[in-house]
Amino acid sequence: MKDYINRLDNFDGPAVGEIAVGYEMFEEAFEIYKKFGLKSQAIRVLLDHQGDLDRAFEYAGKVGHQLAHFRVSPYL
Repeated sequence: MKDYINRLDNFDGPAVGEIAVGYEMFEEAFEIYKKFGLKSQAIRVLLDHQGDLDRAFEYAGKVGHQLAHFRVSPYL
């Protein structure tokens, strides 16, 4: 599914990401948010829905986004 998401263009990423979360398709939601540069939403999926602190911390480090680091810091 990840490859398919990355090949798609011309869709409303934030809306589709929320739909994916609603259907508990968390990995797909993360990939969509990541593709659209929605760092905070991507971090939220990793932390709030997948409970994956290590991956969230790694992603926050990769994107170097202060808000992403802010979202991860309460879990440390």
